[in-house]
Amino acid sequence: MIEFMKMIMRDRCPADLDRCVEALAVVHHTDGYPLNWPVDPHGWLSPAGLLHAWIAEDPGGTLAGHLAVDRVTGPCPMEAVTVSTSADPPTSRPAAEVSRLFVVPAYRRQAVGRRLLKQAQQWAGSRGLALILEVVDDGRSGAVATYEATGWQLNHLSQADWTGPGGEPVRLRHYRYPSQDDSGVTTADGERAGGMR
Repeated sequence: MIEFMKMIMRDRCPADLDRCVEALAVVHHTDGYPLNWPVDPHGWLSPAGLLHAWIAEDPGGTLAGHLAVDRVTGPCPMEAVTVSTSADPPTSRPAAEVSRLFVVPAYRRQAVGRRLLKQAQQWAGSRGLALILEVVDDGRSGAVATYEATGWQLNHLSQADWTGPGGEPVRLRHYRYPSQDDSGVTTADGERAGGMR
């Protein structure tokens, strides 16, 4: 681990993509994230619905982490089995999805992931967007621990429409980030995307 240092959070620019792919390869080799290595890692980091992306760098300019926020369109599985309840009537807000979050192993335990999540939360909040995310349901996952420790609420579990590297089924955990005025979110298409019922 690199000694704790101040990280710089900034918008990702096109010139950062090669470094992001290199860092993602290290994370994949170490942790198996993403579960399946993408055929086009540059494209995977910049999906068609990308709204914004950030990187974290150390003061020397070495990439430490990455996070993207994507548009939620079409059917959104947040109506599946809920695991929490709320007596409040649901309200509706457009949603965006946190994705492509990773921290290079040498920079772990320095709150890089938490700071990237905070960037996304502030960005989404200033635009009236609720945030959702999904993560592979792996009991050993540091990601799950980070999400739950930073206030993300588990909404439900689902089966992915893709498989793991050996063809095995993959179970996903779906989270939402609560806000004071949000007990439900909608997709960009106006579909209800979730809520604590």
